[in-house]
Amino acid sequence: MLMIRIQFNTSARAGLAILLAAVLAGCDRNDVKVYEVPKESAAPPNVSAMPWTVPAGWVEEPLTAMVLAKFSGAMVFYLLMWSPLIACIFIVRHFSNDPTALDLGTLGSTFLGITLIGALYMSLGCFASSLTRSQIVAAMIALALGVSLFLLSFLSYALGDQTGWLVKLSAHVSLMEHMRDFSRGVVDVRPLVFYLSLTTVFLFLTLKSVESRRWKS
Repeated sequence: MLMIRIQFNTSARAGLAILLAAVLAGCDRNDVKVYEVPKESAAPPNVSAMPWTVPAGWVEEPLTAMVLAKFSGAMVFYLLMWSPLIACIFIVRHFSNDPTALDLGTLGSTFLGITLIGALYMSLGCFASSLTRSQIVAAMIALALGVSLFLLSFLSYALGDQTGWLVKLSAHVSLMEHMRDFSRGVVDVRPLVFYLSLTTVFLFLTLKSVESRRWKS
């Protein structure tokens, strides 16, 4: 064991001596030169400056079609959420043993009111989503606008039996009053104009918001 350890130490010392001699010999050479290589620029390429052409066969759809498609998809989902109510109506008519218990005209006007209110809120949501790229911020904007519009319905109750233009205005924008009339089978022209006009206004604002975003980019 002592002989093996002595031989190992001798071999290690010889290897270190050879390595040190090689390093010193390389440092004494005059033909060793040092070059500085410039670093590449870390800035990303300008993607907007790259040429891009529309592939053959592609047709660019107008922004109006995109806005209407998003609104239509939201409306389909909204109406599907209300579809179980139709089954509930048939169940009630079956077990009530009274075919006239639920009038078809009243049911039609009620579903008309549900559709109009949903169209207003879906257009409001489309407008909120066009204002920002963040889904959370868009949801908060839509919630704030929707709740504000709903709280206006309580203004007519707060005014009570007072008279004046404010009372008429609160009754005109009250969603509860509108839905109460629809559920009674009363279809007034004023709520129809109110919901259709506001829905159109929010869809128009959505279109202009999307167009302004494209112009900024």
